[in-house]
Amino acid sequence: MTAGAGTPLSRLTLLFCVAALAWGAGLAFLYRGGALAPLDGVEGASLDLRFRMRGSVAPPGDLVIVAIDDATVAATGYPPPRAALAELVRTIGASKPKAVAVDLLLLEPGEQAADDALAAALAATPSVVAAAAVFPPEAAAPAAATTDGVPAATHLKWPAPIFADAARVGVANLATDPSGSPRHMPLLVSADGGLVPGFALAAAATAAEAPPRFGPEDVTVGEARQPLDIGRHLALSYYGPAGTIPTRSAEAILAAAGPPADLAGRIVVIGTTALASGDTFPTPFDGNLTGVEVLATGIGNLLAGDGLVRDTAVRRLDVSAAVLLPLLVVVLMTIGSPAAGLALAAAAVAAWLVVAYLAFLDGYWLAVALPLAAALPTAVAFGTARHLAGEAAAGRVIRSRDALARLQAPLVAERLSRDPDFLAVPLERQAAILFLDLSGFTGLSERLGPHHTRDFLDGFHAAVAAATDAAGGLLVAFLGDGAMILFGFDEGGPVEAERALAAIGRYADGLGALIDSHPPAAGMTVRFGVHYGPVILSRLGGATQQSITVAGDTVNVASRLVELAKQHRAAAAVSSAVFAAAGGVPDGFGPAQPVAVRGRRSGLVVRFRAVARPDPPGAGDGGATGA
Repeated sequence: MTAGAGTPLSRLTLLFCVAALAWGAGLAFLYRGGALAPLDGVEGASLDLRFRMRGSVAPPGDLVIVAIDDATVAATGYPPPRAALAELVRTIGASKPKAVAVDLLLLEPGEQAADDALAAALAATPSVVAAAAVFPPEAAAPAAATTDGVPAATHLKWPAPIFADAARVGVANLATDPSGSPRHMPLLVSADGGLVPGFALAAAATAAEAPPRFGPEDVTVGEARQPLDIGRHLALSYYGPAGTIPTRSAEAILAAAGPPADLAGRIVVIGTTALASGDTFPTPFDGNLTGVEVLATGIGNLLAGDGLVRDTAVRRLDVSAAVLLPLLVVVLMTIGSPAAGLALAAAAVAAWLVVAYLAFLDGYWLAVALPLAAALPTAVAFGTARHLAGEAAAGRVIRSRDALARLQAPLVAERLSRDPDFLAVPLERQAAILFLDLSGFTGLSERLGPHHTRDFLDGFHAAVAAATDAAGGLLVAFLGDGAMILFGFDEGGPVEAERALAAIGRYADGLGALIDSHPPAAGMTVRFGVHYGPVILSRLGGATQQSITVAGDTVNVASRLVELAKQHRAAAAVSSAVFAAAGGVPDGFGPAQPVAVRGRRSGLVVRFRAVARPDPPGAGDGGATGA
């Protein structure tokens, strides 16, 4: 299939271009509306791959985790008693950190003295404690529920008042994808008619000693600006596997003689890493990263401004790719062969993947799943449609070729298939020309009527064609109840005279059987005229229709010899030139005798072959070749 204007491929391409635009635009619309959750798993997997290809990077240097690890649990029990927690916060606070963020839910009051001690320790240092938001059960994640997309909670699990009064409170919920991996961190949660900061935002703002400043699509904490995703969500950029963020054991700090000097001026996140907690998530580098490490990652992203960028501008690029990539794929798949087009389309898809990865290295989260979902089904559908259309077109070509081949003699069809320019320049050959004619056909057609006459002619043509093919000749034309046959289409030379003489018997046998099968044709005879000499083979006709023709005196003489056979009531009249070229005279032919040929000044020497059956009534009427 070619891609010219108005061709089947161009029409198919136009149809699929429109379909590709509609498909991509539809996916983009659903994507912007948040209704493409099935693609989240694919997108998450592609993001994980990008993280692993990039490798680990250094977290902010002032970020440290103090872990309630297995050693701490063994020493204090789980959850750690408030008294031990109070001592931990007091010890850390004595080292003058920028902030202490406690990722533990202190929901219920405990033993008063221990609670008082913990509240006093929290109040003595810049600190944050965790709250938990409860969302409607039908929400798969803290999804957009307010007009600006901020997740709306049905209620909050707030720290006990003594702790909420002593420290800032932040909501510690995470937003996970279908695989359970945290991809976003909500920075604001709507509850009880107001907005509550997320745990990471509260901790980062406490460390920066300044309130966060929100723009239309970003937040600035201290000097660091971080673009945000829909609903004031931070797109997390992981630093590496567990332990990438420096981690200290709480038990080691509690066992030390004094406050740890290496925590001075740092943001300390206290949380559980003990196996008994079960607070782990699958992340790009680690299948079981603890919740406190995820929260610490969010805090680091806000303080360094190195979270992933997935704002409106990035999402517009995603939408543009979803609309334009399938269109580009369709156009590229029309270039060259199907294999070449498919390779170009694959290159275009690969180019987007490369762009997405390079952008990721610069901190931008371009979608991979959405453009692939737009382009790959389009490529498969268009490739399948093009293949089927190509097969249909090939089938039509084959059927047309076969139909046209039936309108050509096999020798011509085979030669033209090898050499389409054959006879574009006329050729001269030494060839034998054989004319044959049915005697008595006019009377037969009168007796049979038009329909039966047509049936008889169909059998006559089939018998002549079969005998010609068997004899190696070329059936140049049917002439009503006669035919003209060329021996010498391919090579020419004396051997063609031998073939022509041998063919007389084939024609006589085949046509005799046809006459015998039609009782009304009883008594009809077949006459032949054969001559050998130079002929011109050429194409004649216009630019849209041509035919193979044979011309020259040899043709005219052969035609006149049929007339002589009728005049002498012979089966065949063959010129001496044929016998000379063939190198002998077969049995059945009479003596050579000179004859006059109508329209020719010089005479001719011929031999006649006796007719095998008497002429029927009306044989002298002549047919299309008769005198």
